[in-house]
Amino acid sequence: MLRAIEELLERWSRDPAAVLRNGGMGVRELRRAAQTMDTDEAAAALLVETAHAAGLIGTDDRVAGEWLPTREYDLWRESPPEHRWLRLASAWLDSDRVAALSGAPDSGGRVRNVLGPDLVRPAAPQARRDVLGELGGAAPGFAPLPDSLAARLAWRRPRRQSPVYTELVRAAAEEAAALGLTGRGALAEYTRPLLDGDEDAAARLLAAELPRPLDHVLLQGDMTAIAPGPLVTELARELALVADVESTGGATVYRFTEGSVRRALDAGRGVADITALLERHSRTPMPQALRYLVSDVGRRHGRLRAGSAASYLRCDEPAVLEELVADRRVDELGLTRLAPTVVASRVNRPTLVERLRQLGYHPVAERGDGSMRLSRPEVRRAEPVDVPPPTEAGSPADLARAAVRAVRAGDEAATAARRPVPLPEDGPPGSRAKAAMEALAHAAEEGRRVWIGYTDTDGRQVSRIVEPSSVDGGFLTAYDTTRAAVHRFAVHRVTAVAELERTED
Repeated sequence: MLRAIEELLERWSRDPAAVLRNGGMGVRELRRAAQTMDTDEAAAALLVETAHAAGLIGTDDRVAGEWLPTREYDLWRESPPEHRWLRLASAWLDSDRVAALSGAPDSGGRVRNVLGPDLVRPAAPQARRDVLGELGGAAPGFAPLPDSLAARLAWRRPRRQSPVYTELVRAAAEEAAALGLTGRGALAEYTRPLLDGDEDAAARLLAAELPRPLDHVLLQGDMTAIAPGPLVTELARELALVADVESTGGATVYRFTEGSVRRALDAGRGVADITALLERHSRTPMPQALRYLVSDVGRRHGRLRAGSAASYLRCDEPAVLEELVADRRVDELGLTRLAPTVVASRVNRPTLVERLRQLGYHPVAERGDGSMRLSRPEVRRAEPVDVPPPTEAGSPADLARAAVRAVRAGDEAATAARRPVPLPEDGPPGSRAKAAMEALAHAAEEGRRVWIGYTDTDGRQVSRIVEPSSVDGGFLTAYDTTRAAVHRFAVHRVTAVAELERTED
């Protein structure tokens, strides 16, 4: 567990995982994490969630966020193995997140993501302590069957029984086994004091069971190195830089390749540094083939140099460029002398030209064929605008008629005899809106007026008498008699529908 989490966070230090819009981690990133930790996706989800609960993983403050190791990880990595495990186990015990729920669909059919908001279960810490406490009350080494343990908890705590609690109990037993709090179904001895809050006693018991970190490896002639046990932190970090992990288990096998040696050279290690590291920490002589590999890659490393430039300056008079490069006022331009008559810059061409003009130089942009790019000032024009003809304000008589029409329509909406159309109060999501849409569509087909209750965009409850013409795409198009105009109503905002009794005109 400790090795897997450390390998993942070292990987994320160089190539972090992306943060989804909901704050979680995608399925593809989880699959990559499982491959890095040499485990399946379910175990990878548990380890990632546990590391996050322990404060070892966090997000950066960029818009497109990334999951990165925190500063706490650097301190955790330097701690003894027993204290590293205790921090993870304690964080898991108190966490209200259940990694076993990841990958399953929620009530809306969306997949729950690792580190997302849908894995929170407030009853999870209590369920975990119930499971471990029940195992702790049994004799040391007693390993009940899962069904027997569930029946015992159901008898002891009947008021907590529910499908959710049963799922949490099952997940707690599986996760405790994966994290090492139990072994083959029995509670580990070092877990008992942890449940009582005595971490010092738990650390002493666990330290006696863990192998001591080693400071040596065994180099072999097939370009591999065998670590017969866990390595000290510094050696493990340096060896992971210069070699690739080929297999893990009781002993870890590292393989040296041209790419792994180049990775160490790119990180600033020299040929002498790599050779001295391997000779100092190997109990076997360094093979000649490995020595040749390191020296050959080191001889070819850095023979070609690559840089970046956004623009360049060219001048037939080298003295002018010498004067320019020596000018301290152009330090922010990042000028690099490529040839006596060519200088490259890190800034783009418009910025370069503008800055040099401010300093009293007179540069001119050139095309790809070397000719000068001269142009007259750009003349900008706006597109023609259609100006509507002026309109005269309505007469007082027109305004009065509109007011009377609105008052009469409001009175009719409040007093008209109507037969409510039943809309379901309970049911699957969207059933109420679907029923309202069917009633309005039926009224549109028969050309009848209906009364609707409606919630406008300001949250006010209003009533309208409308003549539906069509229902399409979740919107009702109807003639609103209150406003004497055609309007579109969002069907999901319709709170009630009623049929109006037909009246003789």
